Amino acid sequence: MAKMGPHGRLEQIRCSLNKTPGEVAERAAVSRAAYYDLESDPTEIFMSVSLRDLQRICGCLGVDAFYLFTGNNRSESDVRYDFESIAALIRQHLKRSGQTAMEFSDRVGWEIEPFLKDAGAGWEWNVDCLRDVCSALGIRWELVLPMNNTKHST
Repeated sequence: MAKMGPHGRLEQIRCSLNKTPGEVAERAAVSRAAYYDLESDPTEIFMSVSLRDLQRICGCLGVDAFYLFTGNNRSESDVRYDFESIAALIRQHLKRSGQTAMEFSDRVGWEIEPFLKDAGAGWEWNVDCLRDVCSALGIRWELVLPMNNTKHST
């Protein structure tokens, strides 16, 4: 049996709460079509939803995004990162490597300069951007995902 991905867990959790896709979409302030795509296409949850929208969806379902993507609960020993700490790590990387922000942006494939000016811009990133930036920094992207303190049985 294939391992369940985040889109499958999203649907499974929603169904276990007896909510319709439309109810979750409305409560999370995303379009119904966008929410349906998150459950039906395994790539959409990585590419098409901002981290802000992801946090709202997870909040509506009472699920931690870490669990949604990994199928596991966060460990108490896991390092937790926020956008400010990611911005600081990028600045440290730039200083150590001698790269400019533009060169780093070219390397990761995403425009980073607005984020360095205002780390709150990270809420507009999608998961693919988060993964690429974290990979370049050598950290686990899942540990930056928005938190919801709900624990799930695995």
